[in-house]
Amino acid sequence: MYEHMRNYFLSAAHDARILADALATAVRILDQVAARYEVQPRELSLAVYNDGLPEVAKVFLVCKKIEGLSEATLATYMRTLKLFFQEMKKPLERITANDVWVYLFNYQQARNCSNRSLDKYRGYLSTFFGWAADEGYLQRNPMRTIQPIKYEKRPRQNLTQLELKYLRTACQTPREKAIIEFLYSTGCCVSELSGVKKPDVDWNAKSVHLFGKGRKHRSSYINAKAEVTLRDYLTTRNDDCEYLFVSERRPYRQIKPAAIEKIVRNIYARTDGKIPKHVTPHVLRHTTATMAMQSGMPIVDISKLLGHEKVDTTMIYAHVASADVQTGHRKHVV
Repeated sequence: MYEHMRNYFLSAAHDARILADALATAVRILDQVAARYEVQPRELSLAVYNDGLPEVAKVFLVCKKIEGLSEATLATYMRTLKLFFQEMKKPLERITANDVWVYLFNYQQARNCSNRSLDKYRGYLSTFFGWAADEGYLQRNPMRTIQPIKYEKRPRQNLTQLELKYLRTACQTPREKAIIEFLYSTGCCVSELSGVKKPDVDWNAKSVHLFGKGRKHRSSYINAKAEVTLRDYLTTRNDDCEYLFVSERRPYRQIKPAAIEKIVRNIYARTDGKIPKHVTPHVLRHTTATMAMQSGMPIVDISKLLGHEKVDTTMIYAHVASADVQTGHRKHVV
């Protein structure tokens, strides 16, 4: 019995020495590897932005993120502000309206951009400086005296009934047909179409729940053509992906906005010049609004259909063609 216990403890001691040697070797290897890296505490703040931005700009971006701005919009603000402060090379509180005017002039000259693009850029800066003044970072907002830059506002393009027919005829697959009809029937944006899931479609009510533009939820509707093409497309699917529109190849995943835009471009290219204007998903959205207005749909209802908060915004999309004005003149001004 004694001999058995003695051998047991000797064996355990031997195993312990082997384990200790292995641990010592492991620690030595880890020390050698760790010496090649700089270890820093994990960043747990709300957001981390690239260097090149003053602290006030970083706070601005975090506030806008909390307000619910999309990642794409936040990225645009970050690029705009980073470029601005890299070129300005002045503290925030010393920037004047004249500095901003000179910067905008040089920006347009260097990039040969239109007044429309320049005004959009000005708008980003105006939002930032207005926020900085309201929050007490500035005693005076240098953008206060910088008025919006005037530019030619070209009428929005929309398809005629004949052009829409050409576009429909150019579709080759059930998915292409369903996408065109869904865009036209609902008047949705590509981001909204991308996010639609199968349960979002209420076949009985002929309605669809949309989410995307401005991070807002809204409802739109599918007409008979959209319903038929959607059902035909879904019968071709043998996947279990929850999204209404998915990629063509495995693994079947949610179709992204860029892919939707490419699909519409490809369909448009097959019209062989029969449509004398560039067709995009947004042109289909504008077509929805214009045709609805021409058919007598109240502007307030069109505004709700498109998810606009203000009717004025809807009027930009749904302009009344000059031919309609002339027809109305002949009918009512007698």
